[in-house]
Amino acid sequence: MEEIEELNQEINGLKGKYDSLLQKLDSIEKENAQKENNIKQMENNFTVINNNLKELMEKIDSVIEEKETTKMFSNTRKNNFSFMNMVASPMRKATVGTMRAVFSMTDYASEKVAHAREGLEDIVAEAQYENKKRRSTMMTNAEG
Repeated sequence: MEEIEELNQEINGLKGKYDSLLQKLDSIEKENAQKENNIKQMENNFTVINNNLKELMEKIDSVIEEKETTKMFSNTRKNNFSFMNMVASPMRKATVGTMRAVFSMTDYASEKVAHAREGLEDIVAEAQYENKKRRSTMMTNAEG
């Protein structure tokens, strides 16, 4: 009788541990789903930023092309050291440098987000594998 009570207590203890593990696994899966949603949102934001930067660069290029076209057809040739050239050239270089830095940061952030997603997927897969492994050992122990 005492052995049966001890076995029942052990079974109840194992059930409690199993239930707590299931709850922890559920909470981890919910957290991972939330993190994946956040990662997808970040990727969408980066895509929007990339598109906006692309449009901005196209507008800057079109303005510069228009300026060069009007300059070519202008009857009066101005000195290369005009005030507009002195201001526009450094501004263009600064704008291009800034855009290059933003694109680099966006690419770097996108790469890190992809690595984070892969890490989360690995964690979830490992947790599921461990859970299945525990279940199978519990089943074989219960049968034996």
